[in-house]
Amino acid sequence: MVRQRFVIALAALATVAAAGFGTFHHSAAAGPVTKYTFTPKPIAAAGTLTTASAPISVTVTAADSTGAPVPGSNIFLSFASVGLKPPGTVGGSAKVGTTALGPTPTSFPASSGQLVITYTPSPGPVPTSGRDVITAGDSATPTITGSDAYAFSAVASYGWSPAPPIAPTGSLAAGASVTFSVIVKDAAGAGIPSGTVFLSFVGAGSATAVDNNPTLTKPLTSTPKTFVADNNGMVSITYHAPSSLPSGGTDTVTAQDRGTSPTVTSGDNYSFSGTPSFLPKNVGAPQAAVTPDGSQQLVFWKSTTTSQLNEAWFAQGSWHGPISFPQLGALTSTPAVAVTKDGSTQLVFWKGPGGHLFEAWFSGSWNGPVDITGAALNGQGALASAPSVVTTTDGSQLVFWRGADGHPGEAWFSAGGWHGPVDFASLGTLASAPSATITPDGSTQLVFFQGLDNHLNEDWFTLNSWHGPIDLTSLGTLASSPSVAVTPDSSTQIVFFRSPGGHLQEDWFTLGSWHGPADITASALAGQGLLSSAPSAVVTTDGSQQIVFWQGAGAKLWEGWYAQGSWHGPVNFSG
Repeated sequence: MVRQRFVIALAALATVAAAGFGTFHHSAAAGPVTKYTFTPKPIAAAGTLTTASAPISVTVTAADSTGAPVPGSNIFLSFASVGLKPPGTVGGSAKVGTTALGPTPTSFPASSGQLVITYTPSPGPVPTSGRDVITAGDSATPTITGSDAYAFSAVASYGWSPAPPIAPTGSLAAGASVTFSVIVKDAAGAGIPSGTVFLSFVGAGSATAVDNNPTLTKPLTSTPKTFVADNNGMVSITYHAPSSLPSGGTDTVTAQDRGTSPTVTSGDNYSFSGTPSFLPKNVGAPQAAVTPDGSQQLVFWKSTTTSQLNEAWFAQGSWHGPISFPQLGALTSTPAVAVTKDGSTQLVFWKGPGGHLFEAWFSGSWNGPVDITGAALNGQGALASAPSVVTTTDGSQLVFWRGADGHPGEAWFSAGGWHGPVDFASLGTLASAPSATITPDGSTQLVFFQGLDNHLNEDWFTLNSWHGPIDLTSLGTLASSPSVAVTPDSSTQIVFFRSPGGHLQEDWFTLGSWHGPADITASALAGQGLLSSAPSAVVTTDGSQQIVFWQGAGAKLWEGWYAQGSWHGPVNFSG
């Protein structure tokens, strides 16, 4: 047997020699550095180190896109203690060999693509919150970075964003996906950078989560797996409803601080229902609003079968409705919705017979409809589109529309009476219904619309005069009316619209310039939930979420939302 192996070896060597010794191949050369990874990460479990703890060896790798070390790299390293409390406490330290790391990045040659850092825990007094952070970069002013950390506060709780449940009971279609996050929190409720969480999943569907050491998506199973949070203390999770929906039951994601015998746990879930409690049908283009106290999301639409006004609302963690209002008559346009700034009244306007502006309102009970054009505007200013309504802090109601001549029209209610209408002949020609809003400080009214060239156009009122129109030619091609909102801090104007391909697209204005268009459907919603109508967008009163509703194929109600730095959904509420 030994002889046979020797002969095979000689034969193999002869084959190589025949081709020339120059044909020996090394493994593929590493690519350029694209990331820096650390082992272990975090440096140690949050809140576990004491003054008696031994130093910890941390390996940093300058890695290419495959995760392989890049030999011959220079790694710039720095170290800082951040947010230490209480005052007078001391963080740990770090060094490479005998060279101490400090806040200024220092270059170290890494012939193998890796370096070993020695982290020494705090000598005391030990902080009760804050963290020590090691940062790696490609230069003193890096464009590529990675970090590792030790948090002094132990994991006190796990939170969820958005708040549970994963989705309202029975609302997800077969195969639908929802992305959300678990937050590793300290005793003060702050996210713990590079915090650790053990995640598991049980149920009929499936789930995956993103481990940030290194960035890797892993499936969740009934056995808890460890995940490292990002620099905000968050781990992203994606839940997938099963391809065949069960008649009942609950799918659950569980977060815990240990693989076995946990002391901190939390869960998020999705419940199936054979007959979903919320299953809107025959949904026209929806229009949304949020109450000033943030307690309710309101969605109204014109039924595609009866033309009656319908409403659904989200409160206390679940959807309610839909209900219809046959007493209000037939709508001939999409409704416009707003809530007064004191939260006392819900307002709904629409185009009625003869192009008249109609209104109904809810203040404990429904009132109307009232023919505003006939009763208060002398029959003038016929509407050729759906209206758009804005409320102000002084109680005024501002209503805009496209007139029969294509110009913007406006009427407004203030000081107990209606005024107008006004035909703004100098403010452009509209190819769609307008979308209006007002900045939180009340200083500026903004009106956006689709121009005749299908570009986004804007008019605005400030300092007692109107300005515009501006043709925002670089911001995409509109196939619907736009929907505009402003963040509560006034820092950003956001405009959503349907593209010619039925995608949800977004433009936004911040820091003095416009950005976009961003194709949200393609980049964030996996190409799902194509729009059959104009979208309707709102921002929650605390600024934490942007919420967008639309009509999908088959007159179904869809929603996507942006929270904690990423998009979630889309959710098909109609099944």
